[in-house]
Amino acid sequence: VNNNWFKLGVREHNKHNSENPDPSAFRVLETIIGTVHASGGRVHIWAWGDEARKWTPRGVPGGINGRADRRLQRYIAARLGPLPGWTMGYGFDLHEWTNTKQLNNWAAYLHEHFGWQHLLCARGHLLEGPSNLNSYDGFGRNVALTATRHGPADYEEIAEDMDGDLTRPHLYEERHSYKREGFNLDMDGTRRLLWWETMAGGMGGFFGFYPDSPHPYPNPVQLRTHYTFWHTNNRFRLDMQRANRLSKGAYVLSDDLNENCVFYNEDARLIRMDLSEMPGEQRAIAVDTKKEYKEIPIGPLADEKVIWEAPYRSDWAIAIGDFRERTASHVAQP
Repeated sequence: VNNNWFKLGVREHNKHNSENPDPSAFRVLETIIGTVHASGGRVHIWAWGDEARKWTPRGVPGGINGRADRRLQRYIAARLGPLPGWTMGYGFDLHEWTNTKQLNNWAAYLHEHFGWQHLLCARGHLLEGPSNLNSYDGFGRNVALTATRHGPADYEEIAEDMDGDLTRPHLYEERHSYKREGFNLDMDGTRRLLWWETMAGGMGGFFGFYPDSPHPYPNPVQLRTHYTFWHTNNRFRLDMQRANRLSKGAYVLSDDLNENCVFYNEDARLIRMDLSEMPGEQRAIAVDTKKEYKEIPIGPLADEKVIWEAPYRSDWAIAIGDFRERTASHVAQP
């Protein structure tokens, strides 16, 4: 948003003299958030940018968390707070122009004034307290939260990051834009990163196009296949955990009763699945993640060790179970 907060159409703090939030900017944001939410999506807002371009609050009266900035924060809580479906990151290149104390003061002040809480984050910095995300820098900088340079390098790095804090959501807030220089983000790399983040347990990601990215994606059907597999079919469950012990070569997510599980294996023809912990026979389908979504029935599968032979080599996902919501009588008791 940058200094549009104070004067719609202006990004730089040295190109306006307003001390008050601009209601026109908030009307635009309210329209965006409401429209996206009505379509089933969510909006992630970057409040600010970097100081090199003057896209920060440093030049407004009182600077960061000063008088004008605090009024803006109260206005955000009052105008945007009641709206569902949005999260907010403080900005980018934060190591160049702010610090962890200022960022925690910003987050605490917003949370204090929200009537309805929203997840906040500050890329590379740890925010204290609940209702905050762990948001990772992407260049291996000397900050508290960072992926390896141009990372994450692989599934294992994502899993390690998520295991570092089991109390809150995680987000790679670096832009994993298509063919961004230095990143392994061609179509294959983009698709696989989406699947790694999901199979690691639900790492948030930031995709799309950089200013110099070619566009559109050459094979967007692969992104739709990921969406259909997980979201349309409601296969990502909050009680799922990594269960890679159930396969040799595949990444696995399974619920706590082993009634519903997903196996994902790259460049594979044979997928080995240990279903001996499964409570009886279950429905099973396979999907080629490189193609338009199409379910290949491969079950029902019994509660035993199984080797499924795919019709050809590819990146395969297998869903086992019906993935229905449990009734109260089927919820595991502590």
